Amino acid sequence: NRKGAITMSMIVKRNGEFVNLRDYSRRDKVWDTHKAKTDQVSKLFEKYADNPTDQKRVKRLDSCGGYLRFGMDEHNDLHLIEAHFCHQMKACPICQWRWSLMLKAKFYTNIEKVIADHPTVRFIFLTLTVKNCEIKELRKTIQWMNRSFINMTKRKFFQRDIKGFIRNVEVTRNSDNETAHPHMHIILAVSPTYFNTGHYIIKDRWAQFWKESLNVDYTPVCDVRICTDQNKNKAIKELLKYPVKEADIDTTSKWFYDYVQQTRHLRFISTGGILKDVIKDCKVTDDELIHTDQEQEDHDQIKILDFEWKRKVKRYQRIK
Repeated sequence: NRKGAITMSMIVKRNGEFVNLRDYSRRDKVWDTHKAKTDQVSKLFEKYADNPTDQKRVKRLDSCGGYLRFGMDEHNDLHLIEAHFCHQMKACPICQWRWSLMLKAKFYTNIEKVIADHPTVRFIFLTLTVKNCEIKELRKTIQWMNRSFINMTKRKFFQRDIKGFIRNVEVTRNSDNETAHPHMHIILAVSPTYFNTGHYIIKDRWAQFWKESLNVDYTPVCDVRICTDQNKNKAIKELLKYPVKEADIDTTSKWFYDYVQQTRHLRFISTGGILKDVIKDCKVTDDELIHTDQEQEDHDQIKILDFEWKRKVKRYQRIK
């Protein structure tokens, strides 16, 4: 229903016990959503696969998250303890979701040490854009943006007041299914002097610096905001969300397939300065994708529940 409450029509039981994962835990119904989307992506790659690499990707997507093991604690809450992932972070909706949770958990854990070591540091949230590009030009465009950002970090104003940064690339799909909108979200750690007269950089000035770094004849759209206690969580969520929105994974067109091909092996996240070790865009293990966010704490398990993905009904259902 509208409030998301469980109704009798939603509950499936067998021998007096729940069958669907979502009936045991409403919080974990998101697994059904992400796995169904992953199946759609697999079919998309199967349609366009014309090389051994793509054919292997189809098999890996099919098996990703096919089996889940949860532990139930004394409060009847479920905690993921075993799963297998395909680790295709730019192609797989399941892995994107778990990767984003993992990064946020690492960020919140490590940022406290940075603040303790640098108690006067402040944070701002910067967004840098360029003109839309053809999907076939996406790889070159992102590489150009990465080089341009490095050039900007070498400038005097950046060296003087910017103490560290975390930068992430996001790509959104345009309605024509042929062009892409790559842009960067950046959290900057700045010294207190940044807000003094003569040091503070307004939005138009950031746009000018970015224009010069890109070496283009137009003024790109930029946005800059001070991170406050009220909006900092929103900024972190924006920074560490999926590389491409799940809504933009349109499996009825070739756009997403081309996006994955164009971004293969590209580095999206980079860090520097006092934020260098807060998060890293590195290869992760199944264990790290399992123990994210709520699953990080240790719990006494009183019962083990196993679930398998059933494609016909698009549900995770319990197995013995």
